[in-house]
Order: sequence, then structure tokens, then C-alpha cells
Amino acid sequence: MEYTQTAIQTGELQIYEQKIVSDERVYDQEVRIVAIADTEVLVMIRDIRDRKQAEEASILEERNRMAREIHDTLAQTLTGVLVHMGAISRWERVTF
Repeated sequence: MEYTQTAIQTGELQIYEQKIVSDERVYDQEVRIVAIADTEVLVMIRDIRDRKQAEEASILEERNRMAREIHDTLAQTLTGVLVHMGAISRWERVTF
């Protein structure tokens, strides 16, 4: 109702997203409301499930990429530390 009142008062298009749960299913929707008279509005509701799924897939892909990058960096660092520790151990046996 807030968006409807704002559309009537300002004459500006109001856009928001909502989730509707029906029959244990979740529906992602985009709602657009525009005033067409002093007391009337036009409401358009659009299914945005595909867009939401694409956004979620993109976020998951980015998280996986970051996890791989962190894993690779840590693995390289750990390998470097182990190599240096081995070199120090060999150096200590030679010099003492």
C-alpha cells in the first residue's frame, strides 16, 4: 500500500521486488506501480525467477573462484615454507 500511495502522491513510477510463498513454492516478482489518475494506479507484476537464479549462480561462481584462488595461494605459500624449512634443516646439519 505504501508504494501505491507514493505513486499517487508523486506521480513517479514505483518499483520493488517481493517474494510470494504459495503452495510451498517461492515466487520472485518485480512489481511496478504507476498512477493513472488521482485515485487509480496501474500495477504490473513480472516473474523474475530466471533473473534471480542467474544472480545466485553468478554469486556462487564468484565464491568458488575466490575459494580456489585462496586455496592455490595458501598451497603455494605452504610449499614455499616447507622447502625453506628443509633447506634450513640441511644447512644446520652441514654447519654443526
